[in-house]
Amino acid sequence: MYSLDVLLSIISGYSSKDKELIIKAYEFASKAHAGITRKSGEPYIIHPLAVAIILAKMHADADSIAAGLLHDCIEDVDGITTEVISEQFNPTVAFLVDGVTKIDKIKFGNNKKLADDASTKKLIEYMCKDIRILIIKLADRLHNMQTLQFHKPEKQNEISQETRDFFVPFAELIGAYNIKLDLEDLSFLYLNHAEYIKMVKLERELMKSNRNKIDDVLCSVSQLLNSKDVPFDVKLTVKNYYGLYNRLKEYHEPEKVHDLFQMKFLLNDIGECYNLRNYIKKLYVPLSAKSKDYIINPKTNMYRALHTSCYVEPEKIVQFQMVTPSIDLVNTHGLTAQWSQNINSAESMQHDFRGLQIYQILNELVTSNMEAGEFTEDVRSDVLGKKIYVKSPKDEIIELPDGATPVDYAYYIHSYLGDHYIYAKVNGEFVDPTYPLKSKDVVEIVSSDFKTPDEEALLSLVKTSHAKRCIKGIKRRELKRLANRP
Repeated sequence: MYSLDVLLSIISGYSSKDKELIIKAYEFASKAHAGITRKSGEPYIIHPLAVAIILAKMHADADSIAAGLLHDCIEDVDGITTEVISEQFNPTVAFLVDGVTKIDKIKFGNNKKLADDASTKKLIEYMCKDIRILIIKLADRLHNMQTLQFHKPEKQNEISQETRDFFVPFAELIGAYNIKLDLEDLSFLYLNHAEYIKMVKLERELMKSNRNKIDDVLCSVSQLLNSKDVPFDVKLTVKNYYGLYNRLKEYHEPEKVHDLFQMKFLLNDIGECYNLRNYIKKLYVPLSAKSKDYIINPKTNMYRALHTSCYVEPEKIVQFQMVTPSIDLVNTHGLTAQWSQNINSAESMQHDFRGLQIYQILNELVTSNMEAGEFTEDVRSDVLGKKIYVKSPKDEIIELPDGATPVDYAYYIHSYLGDHYIYAKVNGEFVDPTYPLKSKDVVEIVSSDFKTPDEEALLSLVKTSHAKRCIKGIKRRELKRLANRP
């Protein structure tokens, strides 16, 4: 399954120079890991080779694939350093490999938590400079999860929990839904095996019992598009196992899950997407609360599409999705779609990453100079924890940690709004500054230059670490603001 020949077949269209770099990295890693086996009994080189193949299937650049092949060399092999990688390959490959290399716990007196916190901080510092480091790490984790059966149960649970808590949210935050869904289901398999098996059986039964109706719907919509000479492609998907499990906790009955069956139509332009949505709403009975326009209002991880869930007959719901092929590529692969779309993919990927809300929070954490333990806690609460999605008066979607207040929201928009907060309206109504915001709330903040910020009072009104850090910088900002007054 994993061999150099397989890797070379995937990168057959790469330049000779790129292929030479990747082959050299394979040979270097193969020699470095010679004689070492994995718990499966396979030669260790199979793992970095698998990571490289996962990256190559994303159309990753040569430096990233080489780094995937070399990613365990510094961590696991004596005498191989960042400097050695740089001399043998190039500084970019060395930086990528260094970025995914964990800090040895020996440096922390064998204290695993201290070492893990330091490694988390290092990873985030590096990925703020080059997001490809996170993507290599995700490919690494994906293969580790695919071969987790060779570990003892307690280790399986530990790795699966870390995957669910850390890597799944990060995959979603950069829009890499293909990796996110795989990691989510693999974690579910080990953390709740009995429920996983139930969901596999239930999904199979639901597909069997609903297949005829789904085919009828697909035929009706296809005939409609053909009658109007609209070219299209269609993909039928079902909620992933962990997603179905969570939906059933919310809705209790499969028939009430609005996005259990997803019929995705790929159309040539956005105008055709809106036309099809209108046709579908005439053909079937739409659930008004489940009609979403993520084209005008994209999700914070770049996801764009039109969603319309409809009753196609009593007790049977299908979610229709309308996208263009280029939008679907980004929706599926997130930032990694740049590898397929742009010749200057590394620069474009980093540019897009800096435009995401998540980058602003991570970069703020990186520049805050806090110690690793506090840093990791803030990442878990503000970045990786449960989220809500509220709207600004201009209909912009703002992602916030669950439990955020209007004052937290103000600080996420701009520190000035928080510092000079007067009052807030939520859905047109005045609310207390400690009101816990909910998804879909429309939030309006009123501030005044004449309001003097009160650090102690403001701290009592916020829940998020981001807002608390902003409040602690009030004195510095106020002095700067007053100094800049004409």
